[in-house]
Amino acid sequence: MRLDDLSSYKSWLFINSEIPEFTVSEFLTGRHIANEMLYYKGEYVKGAALECAEYVMANIAPSHVTGNTSFGRLLNDKTVNEFCDSCIKYIERKLDLAAHGILSFDLKEDSKGNLKVTEVNIRHMAYTGVLAEAGFDLIEDSIRIMEDGGALRVERDPFHVFEKPFVFLRDVDIEPILLDSEDCFLAPRSDGDCQASDCNE
Repeated sequence: MRLDDLSSYKSWLFINSEIPEFTVSEFLTGRHIANEMLYYKGEYVKGAALECAEYVMANIAPSHVTGNTSFGRLLNDKTVNEFCDSCIKYIERKLDLAAHGILSFDLKEDSKGNLKVTEVNIRHMAYTGVLAEAGFDLIEDSIRIMEDGGALRVERDPFHVFEKPFVFLRDVDIEPILLDSEDCFLAPRSDGDCQASDCNE
């Protein structure tokens, strides 16, 4: 919930007085960025980034942000993965451990466009299948590493570049749709019948 003044904060405390602990953080007004990265025994092997633009059932949350992205854009922006890799290297130094496995970030931009980490997962995220369909296949890479006992046959691709300005659509309990660009649904064909298959030909 966004708090714009002290009275809103006091009201929230009064209504939720039974909650013993909670988090107060900066309100970040920029884009919601996410990525997936593969590390193998401390080596940053590959990574790709995306933007979460709209959310499934957004109206049920005060922030209009839920855990599921309904519309997103795949990004060719190496600064996202450079930033996340620098965060991982910082954690490695602090813990004296080597990063290993799939690491997935959620980030928000502040009003000046600076990236702020909001979450880090140590697993594949919901976007894995969409990214694989667009040419960034961490599913196959993970299986290959388990079968080989190493990452020698995994392509080094720390700043993946997608061939097209892909966007994706997702909903609950249905396969996601990958489109070549936003033009596929922002500017439909003259007959008014733009299909996903038309955009992916």
